[in-house]
Parts: sequence; structure tokens; C-alpha cells
Amino acid sequence: GPPGDYGAVAMAGDLAELIGKLGLTKPAVLGHSMGAVTALTLAALHPAVPGRILLEDPPPMWLPPPPTPPAPAEPARTPRSNPMRDWIVGAKRKTREELIAGERASNPGWQEAEFGPWADSKLRMSFNVLALMDAGGSDWADLSKRLTAISCPTLLITGDNARGAIVSAEGAEALQAIVPQTQVAHVGNAGHSIRRDQFAAYLAAIQPFLAVQ
Repeated sequence: GPPGDYGAVAMAGDLAELIGKLGLTKPAVLGHSMGAVTALTLAALHPAVPGRILLEDPPPMWLPPPPTPPAPAEPARTPRSNPMRDWIVGAKRKTREELIAGERASNPGWQEAEFGPWADSKLRMSFNVLALMDAGGSDWADLSKRLTAISCPTLLITGDNARGAIVSAEGAEALQAIVPQTQVAHVGNAGHSIRRDQFAAYLAAIQPFLAVQ
């Protein structure tokens, strides 16, 4: 967790360099959530690197930002809360056992093997990444204009918004308008962690896409 830039452009650059150092030729790159934004950015800024990309419920950074609410009459006395930042800070204050118990209660359909690694990843996370949360994805507005450079096959995997999935049907259509070759695979009865909620259906969605030469 070094200090520095955790924006999508920097992470996509790191990923492109890693792929080059490993000697991989046009690999398939699959990312979840922020990792999916990294994969999308990789394909936009380094189009010769990935052979195809798979995006599991990314934040829809390609959509225009919501209108800015009017400024309050008086300056706010406390900094604006960021829900994701607050959640990360709260998770870091818990023990491994507390994290596992809470997630098991929230997601009883996950395979038991998922909970330990999930909790470990939250405890390992560096607070340095919170700078990205505080910036609010500051490089996304510029990135969204460059998505038309994506030339590789693209698969967007979506879940149910009622269960916590981020990408809506309208968001999926908007990405297809920008990146016309985007295929959409909707996995029902799944939230934001689609692969954990419906693993068999998730594999059924991605395997045909990966099999096409």
C-alpha cells in the first residue's frame, strides 16, 4: 500500500506494465467493481494490451455525474461523508472473526470458503487507498470520453439492483452506446458480488465469451 496515485489511470498503467513483464499476449482481463473500472481503463488507454475484457458490476463511471445540489446557506461544520470510505474505516476496526460473522449473516448464500479471504483482504487494505475515495474518482470524467477507443470484445456482467448490484439496465445500455461491441450478461438473484452470489450462473455467463476465438 504505497502512498501515491490510486486513480484508474495509474492502476491501468500498473496493470499494463505487469502484463508486459509477464510476457502475456492479449490476455483476457476480468475485474470486479473498482477492478472492472481498471480493466475498462486499460482497454481505453492501452487498447493493444488486452485481448478481451470482462466487467463484473463496475461503478458506471461512463454516465454523467448527478446534478450538484445547491450549496447550504451556512458552511458545513463537518466534512461530507463518503459511504464507501466510512465502510472501509469501520471494517478496519473489526476483528477477522467479527467481519466473517457479519458477512456470513448478510450473505448466507456464499460458499463458506469465501468468507476468510474476504475478511483478510479488508484487514490488509491500506488506508492510503482512501485518497481515491476522498477524490470521488476525480479522473473518471476525462476517462469516460476516451472509452470509444476500446476495440476488444467486452462483456458486462450485471446483477439485480434490488440486491445491491450497481449497474442498472439503463447504465448497461449507455455503455453499449459508447462501446458497441459490449455484450451484457445479466445474472439474476445476485448482488454486487455476482460470482459469490451465483457462481454456477456466473461461470455460465463468462465461459462462452472466453471460448470464442
